[in-house]
Amino acid sequence: VSGYSPEELSNMQSLDFFRGGDRDIVEHTIEEVFTKGHASTEAFFTTKDGSAIPYLFSSRRIILDGKPHDVGTAIDITERKRSEEALRESEERFRRFAAASSYGFAMGELSGQLVFANAATLRIVEEESEEDSVDLKHATNVASPSPDIVEQHRVTHFPYRSWCKQCVMG
Repeated sequence: VSGYSPEELSNMQSLDFFRGGDRDIVEHTIEEVFTKGHASTEAFFTTKDGSAIPYLFSSRRIILDGKPHDVGTAIDITERKRSEEALRESEERFRRFAAASSYGFAMGELSGQLVFANAATLRIVEEESEEDSVDLKHATNVASPSPDIVEQHRVTHFPYRSWCKQCVMG
């Protein structure tokens, strides 16, 4: 993995495989292993040709012949990092789409917390009368409506342009 020969490796220290801030992070993690007994971190392992490979390092302190040693494992997390970046890019594309949409779009957590409402949703809510609609700009506990409430809302408010306060707040 490193690209170094066995002879070269025999003359190297652990920190020789890390550059810049990653070197500092790994140095701190090694110190933590010896003081706390274990530690984990993510850092870029630098190969002989200068390639930087993301790894998850996990180490434990062991005692051999009365002396403390650092024993650990390293897992290549390149694929995980690629997946995380792809997810970030996908979320950004979705956020831009939802924000630019002329259709009302709102999202909430399972707990009922409103986390996003685009400008179209806010315009729709502002068009409804203050007595009949909820102000999504200030909503903090938006309930997930039950199927019965959705059907009742469809019958009473069709065509629905926004959720009424009674339906949203439960």
